[in-house]
Amino acid sequence: MKKLLKAARDLDPGLLLPFEWLAARIRKNQVASDAPMLVLLATPRSGSTFCYQVLCHSFEADYFSNLLYMGYRYPFLTKMLGSIVAKKYVSNFKSDHGFVEGFSGVAEANDIWKKWFDQHLCEKPPQPLADNLARATSFFDWNYSRSKKPFITGWVGHIMYAEQMARIFPNAIFINLERDAQDVAVSLLRARQKVNSSSALWFSARPVECEDVSGLTPHQQVIKQTLTLQKRAAVFAERNAARVFSIGYSELCENPGMVILRLQKYCADRQMILSLRNQSSPIPNLNKAPVRDDDYNLIAQELQHAH
Repeated sequence: MKKLLKAARDLDPGLLLPFEWLAARIRKNQVASDAPMLVLLATPRSGSTFCYQVLCHSFEADYFSNLLYMGYRYPFLTKMLGSIVAKKYVSNFKSDHGFVEGFSGVAEANDIWKKWFDQHLCEKPPQPLADNLARATSFFDWNYSRSKKPFITGWVGHIMYAEQMARIFPNAIFINLERDAQDVAVSLLRARQKVNSSSALWFSARPVECEDVSGLTPHQQVIKQTLTLQKRAAVFAERNAARVFSIGYSELCENPGMVILRLQKYCADRQMILSLRNQSSPIPNLNKAPVRDDDYNLIAQELQHAH
């Protein structure tokens, strides 16, 4: 179903563009947005989707829903439609390698970040077109003027474009999701096997440091991917300490309510107001121990050499 809907969207010749032009409020030459935003920085397979779900489940906030993602060619029109027909998001905390079901389900929105901001899962220097950037930043400002809710984004590629996000969204607060490197690398390897049917094929975010990994085994590749992206996040967090809130994945799983309260206070201290919601809906503990097989042990050995 997901592939069919995406195919239908991509085949649309722009039938609704006249209505979008009427609804849009675009400021020509705008390059930044003052809208408050929470930006998740996380490596692939670190629990990023679960964290994204917890944030959108717990706070009164806006985010890219599947409905908005499917209609992103008409963001102003789709957002107005969504406010009428979409239900408030209540998560069941299930996902399939980043995909969350339902029109109100949280979407990483890969194509939006690619089209609007020239951010790609295979990293390259971003050079967004001026019209796309003006449209995007105007959308976020317009959306906040209507809802008065901060925006939460959980696209896994943000970890490679944090500096660009910091410039475009000067009022953004960044969430650095930290998880044990071995657990992440093992999960990346298994995602390759499940999604690509081969451990030799790349999965998810690929920083420029990993452009050429032809001389590395799959185990060494996922280790390099993990350590490179974790270092990126750590360096950004050190340089921007006043606007980065770190969350440990284990702590998020074991005591999500406490993490949410700490984050709420952190944001309030920086003039970002986040109201709580869905407090009666329990958040499950997903902190399961990894299967300790040959892959797990081999990655442990390779990590020792990498360090």
